Amino acid sequence: MDPSANLASLLARVDALRDEIDAMRPLTDEQAGRAMQRLRMEWTYHSNAIEGNSLTYGETRALLMEGVTAHGKPLKDHLDIERHRDVILYIEDFVNNDEPLRVDFVKEIHLRLMGEEYEIKAETPRGTLVRRMMRGGDYKEHPNNVRTPTGEIHYYAPPLEVPGRMADLMEWLSSGEGEALHPVVRLAVFHHRFVEIHPFPDGNGRTSRVLMNILSMREGYVPAVLRQERRSVYYGALAEAGAGDDEPIVGFVAEELAETMELYLRALRGEPDPESFSRRVALLSRSVDGRAQESFTERELREQAGRDFVLPLILKTRGRIAELSQVVGTHEEAVMVFDSAGGISYGRKAEDMIRKGFWTRTQAQWTISLLKTQPATTKIEYVLDSREASVSLWTRPASVEREYSLPHRLPTGSDADEIVETVMSAALDQIEIAIQKGSGTGSP
Repeated sequence: MDPSANLASLLARVDALRDEIDAMRPLTDEQAGRAMQRLRMEWTYHSNAIEGNSLTYGETRALLMEGVTAHGKPLKDHLDIERHRDVILYIEDFVNNDEPLRVDFVKEIHLRLMGEEYEIKAETPRGTLVRRMMRGGDYKEHPNNVRTPTGEIHYYAPPLEVPGRMADLMEWLSSGEGEALHPVVRLAVFHHRFVEIHPFPDGNGRTSRVLMNILSMREGYVPAVLRQERRSVYYGALAEAGAGDDEPIVGFVAEELAETMELYLRALRGEPDPESFSRRVALLSRSVDGRAQESFTERELREQAGRDFVLPLILKTRGRIAELSQVVGTHEEAVMVFDSAGGISYGRKAEDMIRKGFWTRTQAQWTISLLKTQPATTKIEYVLDSREASVSLWTRPASVEREYSLPHRLPTGSDADEIVETVMSAALDQIEIAIQKGSGTGSP
């Protein structure tokens, strides 16, 4: 690609900063250690925050520097931070040798980032969320296309094309076409092409940024820290590259690389980062505002799911059980709702909490006593969890399991009807068997 005047100026800026760093070599151990420690912190925090990791900058720093975990934050988020830090340490030797980037090494990076096994959520063609256990370093076996905020589907490479396209990408890096590009253009284009393949079930963003920064460091630059507060610009640039225009993603990477190189130079000189406090306050503000908005949005989604699905599920089951009890005996009902603060509500108050969206777990249980036939009971139970913008359901009898992705697949009254029919049919089966056994008419 022929860079515009603005992009050419950006590329000249990063080259001048590289020359400035080179002029300070050889670096003392203290200089190199201090500068890389700062970069590892920034790189690890931002690369994970872009993907939705809940740890703040301060919590990331406390974990990496002091081993202090963040109260109430998921274990997975802590492990992702630590694995990313370890991968940065792992690649240092690779950066300093002449070994070309190969597919096996790419898989090893992914394995170290994701662990031996990891869980993903996937959406079926019908819109239902399912969980799958994956192995780190293994290519995807199912499509991992994503739904954009507008509801459109962004399509990545089909699983069968991944091995060939990854081999082509590695070959392109060392080809005449790849080698002819300015190094920053080359590593940014590589990053985009990797993302468009999306070779792994999950972890593609973090893996692609590690690989991009290996290329950056081999060219004498530093790792480009793509900051999470510019995530929308980043994703927009990737989208434009997907439409055939590479300049926005190259320009974005060049801007972020220049900012990172200036941070690195200040660290080499032992200068304080003048923007550190303001940047951390801005990150904290975004984190607080984002969580408040997320909390409100999730409550609204739970409110709609509660009104359209959870309450109809309970009310329709209640009606069926009342009808059944007139024939076979009596029943008892217990409905419990757990909220995000750990509180528990029962009965009508529980239903009110569901209606208003203040529920994270709902348990509804009915015990039917077959007093008109013999001393036996049948239990019907629903357990519903709302977490990570999804609603999951487990029932007995019938052992129905459902997971609905919010807001793309909000469960409705029709879903409740289907589940009630399935569960009550299974309950009737149990009751009929119990009655047959009690009367001695069951099959031998």
